[in-house]
Amino acid sequence: MSEKIVLKGDDAIALWKAGKDTWNQWAKENPEADVDFSDVDFSNRRKNGEPISFRKYVFPEGNVDFSGAQFGRGLVSFFDARFGKGDVSFIDAQFGKGDVNFRGAQFGEGNVNFSGAQFGEGEVRFYGADWKGGCIFDPSEVRSLKSLDFSSVSIEGDLSFGQFSTSCVIDLRHSKINRPIDLDRVDINYELESENWKKWPFHRAAKPHASTCFRRLKKLAKEADDHQRALDFYAKEMRSSYGHSLTGWKLALFFAYDKISDYGRSLLYPFLYLVLCTEVFGIIYWWKGTETTRCIYDGLTFSLGHAVPLYAGSREARTGNANALFGSIDKIPDYIHILTVGQGLICGVFLFLIALALRNHFRS
Repeated sequence: MSEKIVLKGDDAIALWKAGKDTWNQWAKENPEADVDFSDVDFSNRRKNGEPISFRKYVFPEGNVDFSGAQFGRGLVSFFDARFGKGDVSFIDAQFGKGDVNFRGAQFGEGNVNFSGAQFGEGEVRFYGADWKGGCIFDPSEVRSLKSLDFSSVSIEGDLSFGQFSTSCVIDLRHSKINRPIDLDRVDINYELESENWKKWPFHRAAKPHASTCFRRLKKLAKEADDHQRALDFYAKEMRSSYGHSLTGWKLALFFAYDKISDYGRSLLYPFLYLVLCTEVFGIIYWWKGTETTRCIYDGLTFSLGHAVPLYAGSREARTGNANALFGSIDKIPDYIHILTVGQGLICGVFLFLIALALRNHFRS
């Protein structure tokens, strides 16, 4: 039995530098070979900032290893590259400042692993890539990325994201993914348009399509029964819409919903607003009362009866404290009745938001 061919070291570098046609012919003649570029420093092989290009290179059916490779500063392109059935490893690979392009790449049945990879400032594109197997994307450095594009990909195996934080929203729009994605460990945010927007109450997203990216992530989280992550992506979807698809009165409405309840996720915020509203109206009722013997407690209790009308003592509180404040119910001024109606509506909103937050917290 003949020993398996492994292309590595200087031989691999020389064949790569010979160009696509020569490389592809070799791959055709050695279909079962492995390719090993592990720990290769490609940065020394750039001339005048030219890209490191495997554009339309066809790899054999064996394993392909770029683990620990250093690509340096500038474009790295695997555009329309074709990989075989073996595993493809970019474990601990270092990509410098510049774009990394896997657009249209086709991967075989093996796993593609980016664990520990480092990406510099630039865009990482997998647009239209196809995986017959799975993809593990668990980089150690992505903080400077401007774009992380998995849109229109097709993945038959597992797509696994590791524990990392990114300021660019992962774009999975129009992707075809056959298995649920675990997004628990990923902290996904969106880039602000400019530092000037930090002076405004809301922060405008740099990219108008960020909201649709979060909408896709929300759907994927729901498909994985990850309710809490779906809520998180919904909140970010709406916030990244501020100043883009949300303007005018819609912006004001959703911004208020954000600040009052954190998009239905906060118990504390609506509860504090309910308490504040009850106290403010209680002080008004006490201030506008006509009885000289009234006290602030009477106003607060009268207000509580209208803030939480369903609690057992609300009717007695409204009647008894109306007597203490105004002498009797019949003597309550009309504008006070209008105020109580307004208070009931406002506090009803806060009670609804408290109930919504409880539902969201305990929903399985």
